[in-house]
Amino acid sequence: MADVRTMEFELPGFGGELLRPGDPGYDDARTVFNGMIDRRPAVIARCTSADDVAAAVNVAREQDIALSIYGGGHGVNGSAVVDAGICADLRTMNRVDVDPDQRIARVEGGAKWGAIDASTQEHGLAVTGGRMSDTGIGGLALGSGSGWLERKFGFACDNLVKAEVVTADGRQVIASEDENADLYWGLRGGGGNFGVVTAFHLRLHPVGPILLAGQLMYPAPMAGDLLRFYRDFIVSAPDEVCGGIAFITPSCPTRRSTCSSGTPPSPSHPSARCSCSPEAARSAASPRTPRPSGSGTLSGTCTISRCGTTRPKPTATSRIRASSRAR
Repeated sequence: MADVRTMEFELPGFGGELLRPGDPGYDDARTVFNGMIDRRPAVIARCTSADDVAAAVNVAREQDIALSIYGGGHGVNGSAVVDAGICADLRTMNRVDVDPDQRIARVEGGAKWGAIDASTQEHGLAVTGGRMSDTGIGGLALGSGSGWLERKFGFACDNLVKAEVVTADGRQVIASEDENADLYWGLRGGGGNFGVVTAFHLRLHPVGPILLAGQLMYPAPMAGDLLRFYRDFIVSAPDEVCGGIAFITPSCPTRRSTCSSGTPPSPSHPSARCSCSPEAARSAASPRTPRPSGSGTLSGTCTISRCGTTRPKPTATSRIRASSRAR
């Protein structure tokens, strides 16, 4: 594979912006959500169209250069950027078009779920998407796409009706049940490396504008009982009820005015006085079964928290990969 760290090259037919090491904006453009990733592409190709994507793919293939696709940049493994290769950056390709009559959204490969949700909800519609609004569509949808609405409407990939794809040979094709059906099958949850999806066509569903959602927090000593309760409850819960459980360890140092549980700090703080103590947990009310009403959707998360006397060391957070990656 070619090493382009010491060579200068162009992308014939490319109409977007090219960023190289030392250029203004290069370091910001190569940054991903996982701060542990520090990779330096030889060039960041900021694509504005499927033609630009095809140009980057063609050069990478013809010159045997490593290629990565930057969609949302949320992949914990940093697959959005590649050392000494070409990073095809789709973030400027973020248009969202909604057809409320057909209940279909065409979403470009660089869009994030916050923009998708905002555009679809203008018409009282939604689709299963990322739990975090700044997650990109590419990696999430291609990796199945778990989200708050999945119990009612399936994963994001279940709602993918068509994809516009640039294949490894630089062709621009449609993948659907009627065209390139094998490619369509692979894209729906198969992950990356089938091609670069430049636009997703998603089936939408009536949701909102009013729904019940929120977060319930329980002390850590209740974890066992809460997990057993949730396991039994969710099996027979209506499909409109969506949820999840997260374990978190927020900082609760005595220098703060209050900890996450709302308890003022004291010298004896978390063992005796914090409401996260076993004594408080035993007196806490048992989890109650949520009761959705009407045709709305109930979504939320149960969070089990544990206070500590020191701030936890930052760690990499597992995220969905940014986008499909051509090799």
